[in-house]
Amino acid sequence: MRPPTGRCAPSSGVALKRSPAAVPSGRSASLWWALPKNKPIVPFRDVRRNHHPIVGTLFLGQAGGFLVAQQQRAQVTRERAIDGAAAVFARLGYAAASISDISTETGVSKGSLYFHFSSKEEIARAVIEREQELGKASAERVIAASASSLEAVMGLCADFAHWMGTSILARAGVRLTTETTTFDPPLRGPFEDWIPMIAALLGGAAAEGDLRPDVDPETIAHFVIPAFTGVQMASGVLTDYQDLVRRVREMWIVILPGMVLPERLEAAHASLDRVLPEA
Repeated sequence: MRPPTGRCAPSSGVALKRSPAAVPSGRSASLWWALPKNKPIVPFRDVRRNHHPIVGTLFLGQAGGFLVAQQQRAQVTRERAIDGAAAVFARLGYAAASISDISTETGVSKGSLYFHFSSKEEIARAVIEREQELGKASAERVIAASASSLEAVMGLCADFAHWMGTSILARAGVRLTTETTTFDPPLRGPFEDWIPMIAALLGGAAAEGDLRPDVDPETIAHFVIPAFTGVQMASGVLTDYQDLVRRVREMWIVILPGMVLPERLEAAHASLDRVLPEA
């Protein structure tokens, strides 16, 4: 087999020559190329067998560094695409957003977008996944810093409300979760994550003696999360989330008397004041 020439030749500009003496016995299925001036000889597997588009000489160290750099660039491109898509989805919603809009926002070509994501839906799911990852990390910090389980529940709502006021990613995640009904499978993940977490914390509040005996933690959790979602949606439509923190505080003022023991209500309001101070 002849050395590569023309368009298939390596771009380094170094002329390659075949060194028959360098070909080990029994390895005729491989291509071996030797560089002049005592350069190391590196085997290259049969490109037809491995369907690899590259033909030429690769040094092992250089190849490894090249692959790492290429992977890093691909990851940077993917992250930029997710950030830009979040801005588009937050501004336009899922239905009105297009791949062209995302490409323009991010500066990433359509070809690159389709290299990383198979569809607009897959991009949207990646945005939601990123939002959920950051939300869970923040939730862990809030829970660890809370004085009680009940305070942790209210603190989670407070933390997310503040985040919604400043984060495009959070707004995109909420809008995608509440607006998209055509996904297959449906976007249940955020609710499936948060409802059990709130139920577990309310179970802790019951064990700590804060809840009324006739209150079921799971039932309250199935009410609190949809109520919180509705407050977010209304605030987004009416004030672009500018009044969200105040509306979340009002939500808890309404909810607390129905779930907390009368003798613990004052302490519950004190916890609310700590996580959501009255403006």
